[in-house]
Amino acid sequence: MHLLIDATCLGKRLKGVGRYSDEVLRRLPSYLPEGWRVTVVVFDRELPAGLEGVGPFNWVRISQCGESWFGLIVLKRLIRDLQANALLRLADASGHHYAVPAVTVCHDIDQLIFQAAKIRLNPLRRIVLMLRQWAKARGLRASTSVLCVSDFIRSRMFSGYGVELDRCVTHYLGLDASMTSISSSSGANTGAYPDSGYLLAFATGDPREQATMLPGLFQAIRSHGYQGALVIAGLDISAPYASALKDSLVSQGFQAGVDFYLLGFFDASRYGELLQHFAQADAYLETSGHEGFGMQQLEALALGTLVASTGAGALREIGSDFPVYFDAEKLDDAGLRIASAIRDRDPNRIAEQIEYARSFNWDQTAQAVARVLLDCEDHNSESCI
Repeated sequence: MHLLIDATCLGKRLKGVGRYSDEVLRRLPSYLPEGWRVTVVVFDRELPAGLEGVGPFNWVRISQCGESWFGLIVLKRLIRDLQANALLRLADASGHHYAVPAVTVCHDIDQLIFQAAKIRLNPLRRIVLMLRQWAKARGLRASTSVLCVSDFIRSRMFSGYGVELDRCVTHYLGLDASMTSISSSSGANTGAYPDSGYLLAFATGDPREQATMLPGLFQAIRSHGYQGALVIAGLDISAPYASALKDSLVSQGFQAGVDFYLLGFFDASRYGELLQHFAQADAYLETSGHEGFGMQQLEALALGTLVASTGAGALREIGSDFPVYFDAEKLDDAGLRIASAIRDRDPNRIAEQIEYARSFNWDQTAQAVARVLLDCEDHNSESCI
């Protein structure tokens, strides 16, 4: 069996889909039979440090090219030239029917992302995105099996991309192994924030995050007795949205360095520092209007941190009944619920939350991928599950 893995979604900045690909590739060899040949195709200069030495893989580096050109032309040639028997695509992208069974991982649905982001597109940009979505849908429909990162995504594969649900399998993402060594007491507060504690939120510039609600939500939480600060991480500090967010907080009477703190992006080298911010926060505010999975919410839960969440997309599925869910249109009610939850936390409930969240692990993710691939060994391209 010769498996070709499309890992062109990998990048040196491991985030989202890139992080998924990195974690699965590091574990997949342990769950594939001996004798399988595996070739991994990546874009030149985009391979994360240390990954190339993982597993009995043959790495093929190709020049950077557009998603459509790669999926419609280059990948087809690679399958032919390398004489592959099966294909694994670690991210949904432009494609079509290939000559071998194809397994594709679907991380989200474009239409839902655009709706949550509320982006207004000019006619030309709209046409381009429609063509890209058509090419992506074509690739997914031609896949013999589609691995979805949540039941929420799986249930919308037919309406979103026209993929029959009986060809879709749910497999959840996992948590970093270092998570078990982090706790709210494993790293003392550096003194950067007030002793009264803080709330943690993210604002990377993605419109789905609805970060513009943070000043109003923070004001509402403060009005119901909470005395801590607000820490907003993941910012592109020089971007206009970051300046607008700061101005909005100041206009409500909050003082930078006292009531709120703005932090930049935490790259892979600072992942441990990011986890400490999660663990020491009084609460993590998940304000997203849509998530296909919700990794940051899960990380906060695994560290025993109280999570206040909109529950949008797959957030409620992944969070179960542990977060405090709130309506983004009713911020005063949200502030009351969050402030009360911080004040009245049950230690037993925290332990249950941690146990639940840490049941999500990357080994289970890699095993699920391997199970679908193993089915491909004895089936033709018409059915893989």
